[in-house]
Amino acid sequence: MKKRSFVASFLAGVALLVASLPAVSADTPSIVSVSAPPDSSDLYAWAFDTGIYSITFPIKDPEHIGIGYVVEPEPFHRAWSPMTDFVMHDHMYVAPGVPDPRRANITYRFDAPAKISEVLIVQHTNGIAQVEGFIGYDEKQLKSIGFAHSTLGANLPPRENTFAEGYRDVFKFELAGEGKVFRVVITKTPLPNGYAVYRVYPRNSDHRPYDVLRSD
Repeated sequence: MKKRSFVASFLAGVALLVASLPAVSADTPSIVSVSAPPDSSDLYAWAFDTGIYSITFPIKDPEHIGIGYVVEPEPFHRAWSPMTDFVMHDHMYVAPGVPDPRRANITYRFDAPAKISEVLIVQHTNGIAQVEGFIGYDEKQLKSIGFAHSTLGANLPPRENTFAEGYRDVFKFELAGEGKVFRVVITKTPLPNGYAVYRVYPRNSDHRPYDVLRSD
């Protein structure tokens, strides 16, 4: 199945999520852009395949979303596929189990100050063990809110296939933070020389993910 066929499910997922969640205040912050460093994936993934490492919301062209799939609303059920669903996938490391931080990061921008307490990561079998969060109002002056690790443990042994495919893993930061720019940096992986990830959702202290800005 071609990736293009997933566009309809992305847009349908947005509508489904809105219908299923409680009413949201009009002043709830929305995600207005998502980006990863250019060329920061080196194998098949949405960003790598499309060359789109930065996108703004609302979506202007549903055929060109790329890294934007990192915040695609979750469906009720999905069989995740490594060949079609990764958003990032890389093998550039500075040490065993430590991805290059200049590549292994995602930046989210909001239209109003957002409070971030955790991220929900949809894991690949060779996924992510630890992240560090940074938040602020200026991308050049972000402050750390600490490290967060997988619910499977803080010191996962180096090996393959640590996670169940599509495992929903909540990474809780040491501190909560507020700002209009949030960056998550992947700092450790169980596999010594590679990782991939399906989705990464910033969430508030109520465990609610932030939605993207929509034109409607």
